[in-house]
Amino acid sequence: MEEARKKRIQMLKMELDALKSGQKPTGLVARGKTSYPTVSPDTVATVAPSGEPLRFNINDLDLGTLRPELLEMMNDRELLEVVKAFMESNPRFKFKDDYPFLAEGMVIQKDYTTGDLLVFSTRLRQSIRISDQRPAENRHADYVYFLVLGDGRFRGFYFTQHPPHLISAKFRSATETVIHCFALLCHPIGCQSREDRWICWNDSLGMMPVRKSAAMHAIKKQPIWDKQLDIVSIAASYEMGGFVVTKIAGITNSKDKERHFPDEVFLIEDAFFTENRSNDHVFYSKALKSEILIAKTQIGMASDTPPIELIVAATFPTPERQEFRALLIISDPSNFWKRDKEAIRESLANRTDAYRI
Repeated sequence: MEEARKKRIQMLKMELDALKSGQKPTGLVARGKTSYPTVSPDTVATVAPSGEPLRFNINDLDLGTLRPELLEMMNDRELLEVVKAFMESNPRFKFKDDYPFLAEGMVIQKDYTTGDLLVFSTRLRQSIRISDQRPAENRHADYVYFLVLGDGRFRGFYFTQHPPHLISAKFRSATETVIHCFALLCHPIGCQSREDRWICWNDSLGMMPVRKSAAMHAIKKQPIWDKQLDIVSIAASYEMGGFVVTKIAGITNSKDKERHFPDEVFLIEDAFFTENRSNDHVFYSKALKSEILIAKTQIGMASDTPPIELIVAATFPTPERQEFRALLIISDPSNFWKRDKEAIRESLANRTDAYRI
């Protein structure tokens, strides 16, 4: 048993050494880097000990077939390079649902007894403890990206400031978390006044239902308000494994709306209806080569007959299972995309290419 373990470790070391530049075909480089905003090097507090060697060219890694065992053999500097490669990669790799995958989280607090940081991760649906590896010049970094190699196995911590679509966080207790952030608002066609049938999306928090009366004050201030695909300010409370929107405030500044429009939603034009399930309608997209689910409560007056378009995002019902879900079904695209929404449609359609297989 011990001899077999030593042999496996030796083979992994040989595999890691073989990743030196020129040893691997460039065809295995992670494809389809997006044009989405990435974290600026100026705002990042990386952990890269100067004495540790970088034994391979990061562009020679195939993120799609990277195995946890190989990452276990890497030093901190190499792991940080892998984290950055995931962050800048095609969403198919960035949001892959098998180990190893990229996760992110907010620093909740520091335990000064142990020196550990408590980090809340939406994808993991829990708080985890990690060692405080923030360098002295950036002790205020409050957000971290890291690799999940398996259940409870976390490596390669990459610290930075929280993304601009997050405003602030309040951790009122061990079980109560309230996040203030920007979000994309959608509602079923014909259900503009039913807040409990609205839905919000934030790139860090994911897809969130809206509590009844959450927009009561906003509606009083703006009785004539086109809420569909609007950017709003929200308060979201973490409940029962997910976030629920408890308050919505409208935004009037068009530049703020453009700046905070989410990166991880996109348009699907080739979806067709396949079946009904207990809570969802199921569509299929040849572009994604995947099912797309939409809750029956989100259908409204829309039809499932062509032509239809879907506003879609990748969600994670569990940390290891990806599910494409639609925020909105559009059964009459020619009438829906009026002049004031043409720029939104173009932006959403451009992002679809990154998800195509």
